[in-house]
Amino acid sequence: MKKLLLFWCFLNLLLLPLSACALEIDLSAAHISLGDTVEVKVLGAEGKMCSYTLLHGKTEVFAQEAVPCHTGILHPRKTGDYTLTVACEGEEESVRFTVSQQVQLSSDAAVPVAGTGIRTEGKMGTVFAQGDMRTVTVIASGPWTARTDDDFITLYTSCGRDGDGLTFSVDKTEEERTGTIFLTSGQDILSLAVRQVADYQKTQEEELSLTAESAFILADGEMCAVYSLNGEETDVTVSASGEWEAVTEDEFLSFTVTEEGLSLWADENDTPAARTGCVTLLCSNAQAYVYVHQQPASAGAEVLAAYLNREEATAYQDTLLARVETGMDAKTLVISMAGRTERYPAAAFAKEIDNVLLWQVDLPAESAGEWDVLFAAEDEAGRSGEKKMCALTVHPEEAAFVSESAVLTEVGSRYSISFTTTAVAEEAVLQDENGAPLLALSRQDGEITYAGPAGERERYIDWDVPLDKSIAPAFVRVGENAVPVSVRTVLTPSDITLFSQTDGWWQDKKYSISNLETSGCAVFSLSHALQLLGYTGEEITPERLAKTYAVALMKDGSGTMNSSLVGRAGDDFGFKTRYELYENPSTIRQKAAEGAVFSFSVVNGHIACVAAVSEDGQKCLIIDSAPSATFERKGDEPVYFLSQDGTFQLAHTPADIPGIEYCIETNSYGCGVYYMDMKYVARRGVRLIQPR
Repeated sequence: MKKLLLFWCFLNLLLLPLSACALEIDLSAAHISLGDTVEVKVLGAEGKMCSYTLLHGKTEVFAQEAVPCHTGILHPRKTGDYTLTVACEGEEESVRFTVSQQVQLSSDAAVPVAGTGIRTEGKMGTVFAQGDMRTVTVIASGPWTARTDDDFITLYTSCGRDGDGLTFSVDKTEEERTGTIFLTSGQDILSLAVRQVADYQKTQEEELSLTAESAFILADGEMCAVYSLNGEETDVTVSASGEWEAVTEDEFLSFTVTEEGLSLWADENDTPAARTGCVTLLCSNAQAYVYVHQQPASAGAEVLAAYLNREEATAYQDTLLARVETGMDAKTLVISMAGRTERYPAAAFAKEIDNVLLWQVDLPAESAGEWDVLFAAEDEAGRSGEKKMCALTVHPEEAAFVSESAVLTEVGSRYSISFTTTAVAEEAVLQDENGAPLLALSRQDGEITYAGPAGERERYIDWDVPLDKSIAPAFVRVGENAVPVSVRTVLTPSDITLFSQTDGWWQDKKYSISNLETSGCAVFSLSHALQLLGYTGEEITPERLAKTYAVALMKDGSGTMNSSLVGRAGDDFGFKTRYELYENPSTIRQKAAEGAVFSFSVVNGHIACVAAVSEDGQKCLIIDSAPSATFERKGDEPVYFLSQDGTFQLAHTPADIPGIEYCIETNSYGCGVYYMDMKYVARRGVRLIQPR
């Protein structure tokens, strides 16, 4: 009996560890490059609430309490060592991972070297461990730029001209480290080493120059304050540990000392170049800097963008509509076409929204021909800056035309062929490259869809073509017009890079006066749309788009003027768009069949991308960079996902969307791909983004 009891106790000891699963953290990688993500899985916490804490070195990055999710992603934004700690009902587990700069090796990689056309004057030396600011003078043969890849170095001047100062500071450190600042002027590159050591000893000369107590001076609470003044005055609050003085070598800056600090005045910049001046504040051995940056003098009112609602029109039968976006100082719009020039004061325009002006004109018979429509703007002084030009072909009254090309799109086991015509086409013929007929199309071969705004002769015609896939037609002929056929490759969300707006990576990525996480939904939508149209490269990344089209952000940073963003991008990338929104479901289906995608306001204050229309035409496929915002604001409007059996199922929360990622740092969900009803999408209106 005693042996049996001992055996039973021993067996219980063996089984005890199996009765509860220990907390465990599984990382996708222990060492990643800056810009990559770490996937996190927490094991042994099923059905329980977890708390997450992430440290960068000894600094807390974030802490999330009582989170029900056990899988997610981390998006580190700095290099170094990280520690992730997960706590769950008294248990706690930690793991470490490292983030390094991404290094690309190339046999012909350029190595920064000291160039003959650029050098510096002034002592760099070794910077203090407790943090320090330095300024050196840059001597260059032309304009120069500065950059650094080291996150402990902050550049206060990133560009300048010969003789301008390069000002930088370093963070505090407990360990020795070395960084690099790269200066570039033309083809010349100069690399400046910045060395910081924890045990740096000041020289006797430096000790004698120090006061008994550490001195300090700040401008508006900063060591370096930056203003944009042009013929204006501003007050600068100065905080200092003792008596201080201010000096400047820039003639366009002047100041008076006040009880609070400085009253700073900057003369108006009447030169054609931008300029930067500096006021240096001195308190014992401490310094602060007040920089004033000025844009070049205005060359007159600019036309920022101009679009015509058509590239071809028919005299007497069409009305030309132009959307013109001007600078805020525009008082008059000058339009030249067909040998005549017309001037319109701002008050005479039919519509003005966010400084976007609409112009309508009837096309008389004498306007038939090919024209360049020139748009110019004038300010109050009659000065005119940058102009825009649009090409227009005006056909005689009786003429009919067919679009320059037709698009063949694979739809299931059949094809859809689409083109545009002013003729009321009842039939067409598909031809091979030699002109031999392959298939005659008529109304009985399939539905012919006519779409277009009421009153316009232009019609978008679509045939559902029962064509063998092995046959590739070269032309489609309507009457006397034969146009080439191009086969469209349809990209889907699974073929592109999906960007998650709220994963934490975009918090410090600038978008004008805001950042991409806070205000960038329209930029993410545009990036997804451009990828779907087949565009590639760095130019279509959200960070580059935000920099290129920063002017599209509203002045208060609350959101993007989407018409301006998409319109400007259309000019640069060459896709079709229009100022007015499409609100007709039939038109949206037709444009989608022609290869178009759309940007639209999925809920108030949030923009997403319409990637496609479902086969039954009743739902739209949405790419949403921040679905958490959509679910918070959509009310009772249903969101669907396509299940494996091909049926649409309701998504009650973002977590129901297949493939969606949970972002631990921000306690939100990453980019989501889902469906919404066509009626809802059309009711809100969509903005066209269509390949030419």
